[in-house]
Amino acid sequence: HSSKHQQNRKCGQCEACLLKTDCGRCDFCCDKPKFGGQNLKQQNCRWRQCLQFAMDPDTRLPVVNLLIATSPKNKQEYAEPGGNCQASSDSLVSAGFPQFKKLSRTPSTEVVVLDDPEDNEIGLLQQIQPPVIMEVYSLGGVQPLSQLDSVLREFLAELNEIPLPAHWEVLPPFGSPDLRLVQRSKHSTMSAAVIHIRPGLFFHVVVQDLLVPQEHELYASHPARLTTVDEVVELICDLEAYRLCLGWSAGWHARERSETCDVLVHSGCCPQCRLNPWPSGSGTH
Repeated sequence: HSSKHQQNRKCGQCEACLLKTDCGRCDFCCDKPKFGGQNLKQQNCRWRQCLQFAMDPDTRLPVVNLLIATSPKNKQEYAEPGGNCQASSDSLVSAGFPQFKKLSRTPSTEVVVLDDPEDNEIGLLQQIQPPVIMEVYSLGGVQPLSQLDSVLREFLAELNEIPLPAHWEVLPPFGSPDLRLVQRSKHSTMSAAVIHIRPGLFFHVVVQDLLVPQEHELYASHPARLTTVDEVVELICDLEAYRLCLGWSAGWHARERSETCDVLVHSGCCPQCRLNPWPSGSGTH
């Protein structure tokens, strides 16, 4: 029955369904007996979980590659040759922090938001397949690590060896030199939030394709450069305390956002979106 249930949760056409072997590296594979695990999670290899059934029909997004954090490692700092690990807030501009005058959605970040692991089952046949260790962990023949500079590649290796907060995972870049971390749980207030770590270890945050403005308090409370994996974890934990601004609360423009929206708030909407966006007397606060 379990194999039938598993088949019902596969479209049979996406790239994940067409994969025939387990990656042997993700947290679900490491839990399998054939890879030395205790079979506690009883989940499909993350690379082979159907990309269509993993999402609600109205929230399907492009497929992404995935690297999984596994075990802890000591804190390590990174600095570019001849540089130091600190920078002023002004360096965000010089380091290429995305600039904007009006609030607009960023290009798609190719984030896939999955159901929680408890919603999936594993088939018995998959347990007896011979282990296969792949040299390149990618879909569609893409080799994403080649786009990262040496500092980000080393930082990526460190991030993949520590346990990240719940449902946060590291993504290789597609057409971008940035290292990205994503919140994949649709139940999180920060669902589909992406932390971009750029060359030089500067960072910015995008939530559901909305860029968090440079002036937001989130940036002020963290170093301009994320030089250690501990600083990344602290940023994630602080980010989880926020939620997406709801936008204007009433009138014709309800749920729309001000051009100067803060994007991230602790509740409700930001001060900019609480302002009356209509001419005097034509709307309500």
